[in-house]
Amino acid sequence: MYAGLDADTKKLVDAAAKTIYGEGGFDSVGAWWESLDCRLMRVAAGDGIMADPSSPFCAHYPGSGKAKIMEDTPKMHVDKVGQALLGRSDAGMYPK
Repeated sequence: MYAGLDADTKKLVDAAAKTIYGEGGFDSVGAWWESLDCRLMRVAAGDGIMADPSSPFCAHYPGSGKAKIMEDTPKMHVDKVGQALLGRSDAGMYPK
């Protein structure tokens, strides 16, 4: 799929991936997730490209201590995406 994109679109995709991944060095999916704003949370989850507070993905990772904690089903999806992005075999411990 990526290979079939034109050069300009690949640049946009690469820039979006870099923005979502951030500076790296995250020791858990929760730490990575909490580094994102609502819009990037939705982009990372494949839920849309605009901030939407009503989205189940515009929510904080369990253990963050912040209001609107992500429910179980979205969390399972976020863990799967985060593990793939971070190259982890598990979600890691959050918070430490």
